Amino acid sequence: MDLNNYFESLGLELDSLKLRVRRLLTSPNWQTDGEWKESVLRQVLRRHLPDTAVVGRGFVISPLCEG
Repeated sequence: MDLNNYFESLGLELDSLKLRVRRLLTSPNWQTDGEWKESVLRQVLRRHLPDTAVVGRGFVISPLCEG
């Protein structure tokens, strides 16, 4: 498996999806645009992360982030 090609195609998929709502908006609505992008990213993360990872809204939390 060529991981570079795999991740490149994943990036192209995300680029395509992020433009989908922006092209529908007649005037800039950055909150809607941002919420759409976040929902797409959550879906991709859920597809690729192990079941032990929980994907929600907000921030990334890991033992490395604890102070």
